[in-house]
Amino acid sequence: MTKLNIQEANSHLRQLHKKVYELETKVHMQNLHIEELEASNLQLKQQLKKNQEESSATLTERDGTASELKKNLEESELHVQSLLKAAEERDKLVEKLEKKARLFYEVVEHRATLAHMVEVLDELSVTDELHGNESCGGVDRDGPTSNCSGIEEGITREEAKDSTSSEANDIL
Repeated sequence: MTKLNIQEANSHLRQLHKKVYELETKVHMQNLHIEELEASNLQLKQQLKKNQEESSATLTERDGTASELKKNLEESELHVQSLLKAAEERDKLVEKLEKKARLFYEVVEHRATLAHMVEVLDELSVTDELHGNESCGGVDRDGPTSNCSGIEEGITREEAKDSTSSEANDIL
């Protein structure tokens, strides 16, 4: 081999060494980059796992909250239904009491007239007793009257008054 061949071979070896060195450097850099990517990938996997666990816990918590809210809603709906039913019952009671109150006020409004009628009947009764009649024996527009004083039925003046006041109390 000649000197020229040796120089060319040396030059070629230097270029090969240079190329090998560049390739080794490039491989080393890529290995470092791969290690960084693997570390980053590991961190991302850990973060993903942590996020999944947190999401799972959050979903479980939300499911529990949703169940609790649903239960509260159902209880509230039942409570509302019972309140509506109670209100309806109270409305019926108020209506019934208002009707009774109207009747009572009518009785109270006509109390003086009723008391006057009782007094007139008492006077008739006394008049009939003095004359020996047991009944009025009169005739009104509806036909013959009987027992205007209430003697045949055993009703006294006090009983008639008590009856009127007890009817007013029954209305209440």
